[in-house]
Amino acid sequence: MSDNLASLNTFYKDFTNDVAKIKTCQTALVTEMMSCRALLDQHSISLSDHQAQLDSNKSRLDQLVNQHASLTAEVSSFSTDLDSLRDSVSLDHSCGSTHTAEILERVRRANNIMVKSQSGTNPLELNEIAIIVGHIDSAGTNSIVEVIRVGLDSLCL
Repeated sequence: MSDNLASLNTFYKDFTNDVAKIKTCQTALVTEMMSCRALLDQHSISLSDHQAQLDSNKSRLDQLVNQHASLTAEVSSFSTDLDSLRDSVSLDHSCGSTHTAEILERVRRANNIMVKSQSGTNPLELNEIAIIVGHIDSAGTNSIVEVIRVGLDSLCL
């Protein structure tokens, strides 16, 4: 019986050691599992943030696609309008050089100034005219190109 008791005692010591090892492993596994759970929570939060950013970017992209489609339609409309205007404008090439010469003459005379009661031959009068033109347009005093007498009382610059 003492052999049985010694063998039971040995079995009990081995069993106690095995249970202690299991508890140690269990504690290590629980600690590891808690660490993994905390890491999983962090990743879940990060994934939620990324999902929110993806949703926001998808919304922005949809807005940009819609805006692009709208702008493309608008450009197409403008292009059609421009083509329509080009078609409606007809350049009459039958007009002769007389018509062109008259247009150029009118453009040239567009900046003329008429001054009354000046003879146009006296240099003092020309200085007075230059002063008057200078009050109207300071750059104009240097642009008196020609003095022509028109009629009896007028002077054209």
